[in-house]
Amino acid sequence: HPTLVSQGFRRLALLGSAAAPLYRFFLNMVLGAPTIRITENGLQHFLFEGVEDRGFCSIEMHRDAVLASPPECELLASTDHSPVQAFSYKGLLTGVQFHPEMDSNDMRLFWRALVQNGIIPEIPESYRAIIEVCRCERVSLVASNFLRKLRGETESTIAKG
Repeated sequence: HPTLVSQGFRRLALLGSAAAPLYRFFLNMVLGAPTIRITENGLQHFLFEGVEDRGFCSIEMHRDAVLASPPECELLASTDHSPVQAFSYKGLLTGVQFHPEMDSNDMRLFWRALVQNGIIPEIPESYRAIIEVCRCERVSLVASNFLRKLRGETESTIAKG
């Protein structure tokens, strides 16, 4: 069965015996809704089926960036600051750096919840400006493509008995 993982992307980059080069944003995090560019391999991958214009806007909130595809992986999508936004490992695992499940309102609620629950004292000023102006819809098509693929493979497995 295919696996889609958004959380723990950095650990996914350690597939195989050699680690993919990572970059850690120590002072700030990548935050916002950049254009995710789909690669040639990505255009052929089920995850991006039906996505128009070879790109889309998606929420990002991370401190790490994978700088090169992990060994034996296909690069599916990238941005200027995070060269590996999505990859596939032998068709068995698909990892994404961006958050297709979130829209800009979800991001605002997330940061408010961090403050309200005492996890951080306040939203940093540099983040607040980005959070307030960010406008991005959920990338429902990406999640739907994954679920359709998973459902189809599950039904096929059940039918085989």
